[in-house]
Amino acid sequence: MKVYAGKGFIIKEIHYRDKNGRRNARASVFFNDISKSKRLDGYGSTDVEAKHALIRNAEKRAKELKNEYDAENGELPLNDYVDVYISALKNQDSQKREGKKISQVTITPIKNSCVTFIKQHNIGSMPISQINVRSLHDWLEDLKAATYDKHHNSKKEHAEERVNYSIAHRNRAIKVLKAVIDEYCAVNNLDRNPAYILKPFKQARKKKTEEDFMTESEIQSFVDVCDDKRKEKKSALMADFLKTALLTSSRDGECAALHVEDIDFDNKRVFFRRNRSNEKYIMKTDNSVDYVPIADSIIDILKDRCAGKSGDALVFETIHGNMISAGNISNTFKKWIKQAGIDKNLKPHSMRGSMAINLMDNGGSVEAAACLLRNDVDTVKKYYYVLTRTEKEKRIANILSAFDNMPLCHKVIA
Repeated sequence: MKVYAGKGFIIKEIHYRDKNGRRNARASVFFNDISKSKRLDGYGSTDVEAKHALIRNAEKRAKELKNEYDAENGELPLNDYVDVYISALKNQDSQKREGKKISQVTITPIKNSCVTFIKQHNIGSMPISQINVRSLHDWLEDLKAATYDKHHNSKKEHAEERVNYSIAHRNRAIKVLKAVIDEYCAVNNLDRNPAYILKPFKQARKKKTEEDFMTESEIQSFVDVCDDKRKEKKSALMADFLKTALLTSSRDGECAALHVEDIDFDNKRVFFRRNRSNEKYIMKTDNSVDYVPIADSIIDILKDRCAGKSGDALVFETIHGNMISAGNISNTFKKWIKQAGIDKNLKPHSMRGSMAINLMDNGGSVEAAACLLRNDVDTVKKYYYVLTRTEKEKRIANILSAFDNMPLCHKVIA
């Protein structure tokens, strides 16, 4: 005789008793779809409350068993497997950070890409066992053509302007989808894995031009603005920070995370031991720690910022003792380059390349620029040396030399 029949389970007989001052309902619950049974309990102040608690526990267990069954047989939708994958990321150790957990700032973009391209696509609702080469091919084609309204964040009325999503945004979804299907096929010992067609889109690197950097005169104009802003109390911290970031060619996150102990005034060196992560800092690996010389023009700035502080204090700390935020750095930098008369769409990171180019134009070698940037020489040659005045003059001299051997380029004397 059935006492209660729920979705996926049956309770035939319930026993009631007093336990620890409360009413306890106990029963053997038969999960008819799964062919399993389990003894469960429910507690309440009365028999009715205890029975309802027991039923809730049975419903919860039935759902868990159904999910386990569907997972084993590939009947769960792809979205569920993606959720499990992303949840697992939070508990994985970062190989680059010596056992430290992967930060939320890394996981969030992955999650956003999965929502945009998998969960909002019909492939997300498909059982993973039904996903084949054809469905993945169709998904890739949709991914190629995916666009969004460029002004979707604007609160003002605007005409829709559709643009393609970034390659990086799309590739994150491809990577997750491939990992999920690979794992499913491996666990179930499947010979055919349709995920072999999932290959990331090639990212075309934008060729850098003079518009991506500041010239020597523009650097001086920007430094002049920083020097003027230093006289204003509310702008002094940012002025010191930007000038230091420029003349050390540091990444803005590295400079923001500088501690007093990182400054070696005796040898005129600054060590970069930390990176910013989600408005906090994380230590670099030992192989990543490096240092650069300190220019004389910022020695006094650093001494002022370090005066009276302990070694574990931030050099550029706000009035609340925090790091300068990435948004504040970006907004201030863009505002000040305009005040310096620089009509270019630059970001704080462009200060690194600007210093490298001007270092080489003033007699520094490619190797010296690579040391300042803490990059390899090939990278400096590829992105920065080709834009130096020295290299341009060398190319022009080479052209003029060739002209000497070309009769067509000689002046004809009548």
